[in-house]
Amino acid sequence: MAKEKYITPDEAERLSAMELGLNPKPLKRGVSHIYDRISSEITAYLGEERVNAAGLKIYTTIDRQLQEVTGKALEQALENIEKQPGYRHQKAADYHSGSANKPRYLEGALLVVDNKSGAVLAYHGGRDYTKRQYDAIRDGARPTGTAILPFLYATAFDTGKSPVTRILDDAIDNRLTGIGGSEGILGEWGAENSKNRYEGMITAHRGLSASKIAASLRMGMEMGTAPFVKKLTDFGIRKPVREAGSTEVNPVYRPKIFVGTEPASLKEMTLAYTAIPNGGSRPQDIYYLDRIEDENGQLIWESTQAIETRNNAQVRKGATSTATAFQLHNILNSSLKNGSAQRVAPHLPKNFKGGVKTGTTYDFADNWLFGYDSRITCGIWVGFLEGKKPIYHGAFSSDTCASVLGAAITETERQFPPGELAPPPSVERVEICLTTGKRATHSCYDIDPSDKKYRRHTMFEYLRKGDSSLPFCDFHGEDISAPVSTFTAQNRILPLPPILPTRPILQGDDPYHTELNQVPANRNFELLGAGENVPEAQAISADPVSPDHTDTSITLPAPRPITIPVPEFIHL
Repeated sequence: MAKEKYITPDEAERLSAMELGLNPKPLKRGVSHIYDRISSEITAYLGEERVNAAGLKIYTTIDRQLQEVTGKALEQALENIEKQPGYRHQKAADYHSGSANKPRYLEGALLVVDNKSGAVLAYHGGRDYTKRQYDAIRDGARPTGTAILPFLYATAFDTGKSPVTRILDDAIDNRLTGIGGSEGILGEWGAENSKNRYEGMITAHRGLSASKIAASLRMGMEMGTAPFVKKLTDFGIRKPVREAGSTEVNPVYRPKIFVGTEPASLKEMTLAYTAIPNGGSRPQDIYYLDRIEDENGQLIWESTQAIETRNNAQVRKGATSTATAFQLHNILNSSLKNGSAQRVAPHLPKNFKGGVKTGTTYDFADNWLFGYDSRITCGIWVGFLEGKKPIYHGAFSSDTCASVLGAAITETERQFPPGELAPPPSVERVEICLTTGKRATHSCYDIDPSDKKYRRHTMFEYLRKGDSSLPFCDFHGEDISAPVSTFTAQNRILPLPPILPTRPILQGDDPYHTELNQVPANRNFELLGAGENVPEAQAISADPVSPDHTDTSITLPAPRPITIPVPEFIHL
């Protein structure tokens, strides 16, 4: 610089004596989608001449470590998919940037945002920026598949239904839905399980946790498309495409919209999912540029959302009620144990307290996976940018994207330990009878077929506080909502052990051979409550049958015949 007259010899000597300080982790120019996004925004704010001037200090919301971890995990997952036996598409390694042909290899995108502010912590708009600059987060929109189901159930819960509402999971005619064909029955293509089975009458909780397609469609068709489309816009998701001939005054949608046949962007979907851990509201938008300072450290630009975050005055968009948000969270958390996200659970940190929702389209062309905790929400998409080619037959997001979500959640929880997602005051924990789906009573016990013992046959669910629409179980016991004075011995069925006979009690002849010659072998019953053992109840007998007591019957003389006088009729 001194030789070219940019600085004086004295300055060169002084600067040469100073210790060299480098930024070891800059965002690299021209190799990432997020750099392109940031560069474009800075230029729009300050102008190209000011941006090219020396000394600007640009602060972003991107977490460098998380950006690197998720980038490597996404690329590794895509390479693993390309190694699947059924994969028959172009591979990224076989495509060269200098080729005249358009790249058609498998793509993926990932977005991690702060739940409260919308600040972007990790951003991968595509697989390799040097080969393809298309930003799937900003510009892309693909069918969402079963990833849309939480917003269908949010519509149901906000309009009078609850997690214990009973819905029918059974075959449904394709012609009613418009999915995949004009005849035959709707396939169970979204439950993240190639061996899915219809389950008959199930709860809404089960319908969402297991991504039950037919049951979800039936519930949606019962509600109608209008409230669902309105709820999508509340969550910030674009309206589905209307049917031909439809108008704004009379919009027409096919029931297929209930299971994600219409496109949405990863940005829209990720922001929508933040409403679940946020208690029903979501940030207005995402942002990744925090502030800009000049060469003297003077602030010359600052993000409005960053200012609101620092002042704890974020502007959020209401999407659903606090009660519905927590009900959705409770279901998506349980999905990791016995629902469609079971295969995702091993990739997540131990004692993960958030929720996960899988998403697969009926043609296996698009895979989505969303996960959240109290601090962050992560959204992942894998598929092709053009057409509807299946990734491979049976490509479920719980298999293709689980490792990526696991890497993202593990790293964010290491840096930003999450808190509990506690139930809000608007819900209460209610014990539900598993047999009837109604509020449990003290009588809700059933015999376990495995060991023939009485066990508490209930589960706990979160319902809106003060909701009295769900009646008490009337199968195992009395209707306890009735006045106490109406109870009788005849309508009380309590989970008590029966008092078994110790000897035959028939007196007189036994023409129908109903007499028991021995005491029933199983004389003991065990009552087990939820998480506790109740001592065995013994058969009550003051005089048990002794082994040498061979005849306990009592022979009585036959009763004398009864003569009934017949009146004499007189003919007139």
